[in-house]
Amino acid sequence: MNVPIPRPGLRGLLPRLASLRISVVCIALLFILTAWGTLYQAEHGLYAAQTRFFHSWFFLVWGVIPFPGAQAVILALFVNLLASMVFRVKYSLGNLGNVVTHAGILFLLVGSFVTYHFAQESYLPLAEKEVSNVSLDRRIWELAAWQEPTAGVERKVTAVELGPDQTGREIDFSEYGIKAVVSNYYRNCKLEEISQGGVAQAGAVKLAPRSPAQDPEDNTAGAILRVKKADGSEQEVLLYGGQDEPVRVASGNGAFRIALRQQRHPLPMTMRLLDVRKKDYPGTGIARSYESDVEVESDGVTFKTRIYMNHPLHYKGFIFYQSSYAVNAQGKETSVFAVVENRGRLVPYISGGLVFGGMVLHFLMMLFGYGRRPGSQGSSRLNGYAASARRDEGNRKIEVLK
Repeated sequence: MNVPIPRPGLRGLLPRLASLRISVVCIALLFILTAWGTLYQAEHGLYAAQTRFFHSWFFLVWGVIPFPGAQAVILALFVNLLASMVFRVKYSLGNLGNVVTHAGILFLLVGSFVTYHFAQESYLPLAEKEVSNVSLDRRIWELAAWQEPTAGVERKVTAVELGPDQTGREIDFSEYGIKAVVSNYYRNCKLEEISQGGVAQAGAVKLAPRSPAQDPEDNTAGAILRVKKADGSEQEVLLYGGQDEPVRVASGNGAFRIALRQQRHPLPMTMRLLDVRKKDYPGTGIARSYESDVEVESDGVTFKTRIYMNHPLHYKGFIFYQSSYAVNAQGKETSVFAVVENRGRLVPYISGGLVFGGMVLHFLMMLFGYGRRPGSQGSSRLNGYAASARRDEGNRKIEVLK
């Protein structure tokens, strides 16, 4: 008679998610992805490595074999640890350290989710004596317009973010009495001179589209606009993201400037670069470190500080890292700061403290005997071995063979 074997339902499946084998496999996969991504970065760049290994759910090896990305592995580890907290971890005074350690790791995984989805990265280039209160986004472009500057009047800028496909979009700048229609938009292009018969035409340029780079930071956007004015006239405007000067357009409401630029992010203070220094390795032109002296002004308070390698500036939820250094043809020095606004910046510190505290607490509990109950399986087994040894000793016989 065949007796059907009952299949585990949902109640039987959930405890299996707490298996220690799943934890070991996930940790091993994260180790492999980290090592693999580091080697891949050396040849293909940071963005390509992040996209392939760490920001993906799955990717293909040799184009055919699926391999889990860090997103899938971290989610599986999170579910595994959560199930362990429910089904496997014992809640008792003697196991308190183990509980705290598990909670710390769970908190760290939640923090990685918050950082990935809500952290904002930008950069701040400053020439010596230059002042700024905005940082620039390397990947997002915007169309900005403002009234032609007037002495003593604060400049008000209207900016609209541009996405990948903008051709045909109409942008309303009603405060200037105009509308801008995007005739052509290129995610990546270069500016070329127009030549006739091999001779370049003075001031005549065009946008030459290029294939978008894999890393969005390597793209320079460009656009051709039809500016519709209040009097019914139109003006064609060519904008290139690499241009330093905005284009001047006159309308019935006066003259204004329009530019295609990297998106600006407001900062909670104003930063001035006082001095930047580059230190090379002795006898070479290879940079050993950069350091910048800056002046920060916020809410009427001014202070000076120094930003250099591994010593960033933390201020009001923003972190400023010394990123790079440049000198233009006139010898003017520029310092570039990487700017990170991370709402989950405290999570790694808190979770690290929980994990460390939990491990210390667990070892102290073990050291002082908490958690080892006299009736536990280990104690019973040891007592059984001792009793068996005593019986063997009492029944031992010595035989002399002749």
